[in-house]
Amino acid sequence: MYKFFLPIIVILVAIWIIIGLQQQEESVNTNIDNEVNLTESVEGFELKEILFNHKSIMIPAFMDTTSDLHDYAEIQFQSLNDELYLIAISESKDSSDIYSLEEYFKIVADYFINDVLTDGKSNGPLLKEINGMNSAQGYITGNFSTDGGVFNIYYRLGIYETEGYYYQVLTWTIGENRDKFEEVMNAMLSSFKEQK
Repeated sequence: MYKFFLPIIVILVAIWIIIGLQQQEESVNTNIDNEVNLTESVEGFELKEILFNHKSIMIPAFMDTTSDLHDYAEIQFQSLNDELYLIAISESKDSSDIYSLEEYFKIVADYFINDVLTDGKSNGPLLKEINGMNSAQGYITGNFSTDGGVFNIYYRLGIYETEGYYYQVLTWTIGENRDKFEEVMNAMLSSFKEQK
């Protein structure tokens, strides 16, 4: 009797594992509604528009979806070869203390300067309107220590305010790539918008 049921059980377990792996792979992209390739380019980098949760952002076409950068990010993209990364986070004003846009930027920047980096500094915020939203923008630089050594990191941070949300868009690269990617990083932050 066991000889009959054992192969069936093995087959059912194998099917269950395969289905589980497929669902896990699909869940990496659950927040992304659609990717629309566009011919727009910045500094020679072709950009594509990413639509997610009624928002959109333009990113370099060479960046790939990931899920390893931040536990609470709505979207996460990276190019490991180019050392370029991007995350977007939404925070409901109902679930947080109410801060001014400038205060919110300072809280996020100070976290990086004091808790993540050594020798960290920030130039922000520069307050401006982007795509109908009030925004605070700036950069953060400093050194990040890992088991592999100490790396200089360059971040571009955009905080966006709407009636019900604060959005954080953070893109970063290693310091030596700052000149190569600064314009495309600025373009990413300037392209962020809510879809109505």
